[in-house]
Amino acid sequence: MRKAKADLTGAGTAARRRPGDSGQTFLPRTGRVGKDHPAVALLGDLDELNCALGVVVSHLKASKSAKSKKPIQQVERVQGELFDLGAMLFVRGKDLNRAQQRIEKMIGQLDGEIAAAKARLRPCRGFVVPGGKLAGAAAHSARAICRRVERTCTAVARKVLPARGLIPYLNRLSEWLFVLARLLNEKRILP
Repeated sequence: MRKAKADLTGAGTAARRRPGDSGQTFLPRTGRVGKDHPAVALLGDLDELNCALGVVVSHLKASKSAKSKKPIQQVERVQGELFDLGAMLFVRGKDLNRAQQRIEKMIGQLDGEIAAAKARLRPCRGFVVPGGKLAGAAAHSARAICRRVERTCTAVARKVLPARGLIPYLNRLSEWLFVLARLLNEKRILP
């Protein structure tokens, strides 16, 4: 059976305007806003961080190491949490309290994993130059992106109240990613 080739050039099709072509997008509970709206920037940064974590997972899976199973599960859990955080930007009323409780629970889990990982690592003395094994280097890159997301979130929190609850999570996540990078590079989790 012959497969049809996809025409990605657009040749032979009439140009069609889409809603986002005007530089606007839709935000829940907000409506149509410019794509330069601070909440849109934050959602984009969260998406970029999630993509960077996907690279970490890809490198871990490519290693085919039995020791990479737990880090894969942890990073994939964090990817799901980032989707939840994006949705939490738009909660109001009673849902805001539940969202804050959920964030506090997620922070507690990160804290526990940070403590467990630090117990396995030598004390960090001085700066750590990012790099090492592919998954470790990708975790360092994700940490730097996470710091940018935290800065964006801090700016957005001045205008979008629910964003304030995200800042402690992002701060903890960047520490978690730093510890993960060290663990992947130092503890022979990967070949």
